[in-house]
Amino acid sequence: MHRSTPALSICLLLSGCVSTNLNPSAKYGVQSYSESLIGDLGHISDIELMNDSTIVLVGNTSPFYQPKKKRIPDGKIVAISPDGSLKWVRQFGGLSVDGLRSVSITPGDNIVAVGVKNSNQRDHAAGWHISTDKDGHLLWEKTFDLSSWQPTLDVFAENTGEILAVGRFINTDTEQERGASLFKLDANGEVILRREYVDSETQGFLRIISVDANGITVLAEIEPEGEKSSRAVIHLSNSGEKIETTFVPPLRKGFSDRSYIEKAGKSQLAVLSQNSFADIPQDRAALRLLDYNGEEIWRRSIARDTPQYMRGLASHQGLLYAILSYSNEKPFSFTQRDNVRKHELVCVSTKGEILGRQDIFGGHKVSWPATIVDNSGIVTIAALKLDETTEVYDLLIERTACNQ
Repeated sequence: MHRSTPALSICLLLSGCVSTNLNPSAKYGVQSYSESLIGDLGHISDIELMNDSTIVLVGNTSPFYQPKKKRIPDGKIVAISPDGSLKWVRQFGGLSVDGLRSVSITPGDNIVAVGVKNSNQRDHAAGWHISTDKDGHLLWEKTFDLSSWQPTLDVFAENTGEILAVGRFINTDTEQERGASLFKLDANGEVILRREYVDSETQGFLRIISVDANGITVLAEIEPEGEKSSRAVIHLSNSGEKIETTFVPPLRKGFSDRSYIEKAGKSQLAVLSQNSFADIPQDRAALRLLDYNGEEIWRRSIARDTPQYMRGLASHQGLLYAILSYSNEKPFSFTQRDNVRKHELVCVSTKGEILGRQDIFGGHKVSWPATIVDNSGIVTIAALKLDETTEVYDLLIERTACNQ
């Protein structure tokens, strides 16, 4: 979930200068940034837009499973100007294994990014929160709970200037106590509110779905039981009290799902799921619309005949934007190379109609992408193209729109 952003007007490598008053079915093109320009970037976790449409990416440098680089990962932020030129690159971290998972932009265009720090110690991973100004200069840095395993997984900057962050924790002394965490910080990173949720059900908060006057909606990982899946949507008050839990039903009883979940309207949830343990083609990329009671309104298989797997979901003004990969390889792997695949964008109405689908990144195999949709319906997608011989990455950014 991202704060609303202004329309883009941008010059692109493949299609020249375009603006948002063009036909919405127009494809705006792909721009490439070499590793020699951006430096070592091994993973993209999240993407946001500043008020002036500057693109901000967060992630980390190359991980351990790239043996030719032999580097300890650091957190990284990349900013790209609205005209497509590289604005700046900043790297944060130290001697530990560090990575940034999520980014949000404050009303004053400061950047807030969160992730994990010091996770090279097996039993210790601190929640890591940093803030920079719009030029990438560090304003503050905070870590929480270095004595346990507590990564921060998502962040949202409110219009008031306060910052919400969520994550999960495990008490590494007992390996039993585990749950979810919620932080509310002021603009200087000082803690205003901190809550932990320990019960037999909640295993962690994965991301913030929405924030409004009625409260905070988060995606939670839960302990599967009976016919429940491993995902639930939990509604919290603005002070963090649990109000209501909506359990996301699994695609098929008896199997646990992986899901992306977005708010679709005031009282509906869009759920993109895959069941990787059942050899059922229809379950490999299934899009569903649920009400807030967890009741299914409709279900559509949006995969082609070739095996396809979910890679992202966005919702904006009555449209759902699903990113799918396609490959004959296994759906999951711990190696980066097996996660490099061709991808496509599938646009679906909230009535379940497929409005269009198109290959992205020119058919190149890319890593897991990050996606955002601006107020004019332009989709910005970022991913890394890997040269498997040299293990050198190029950053690719594509701007496109749904065919309507």
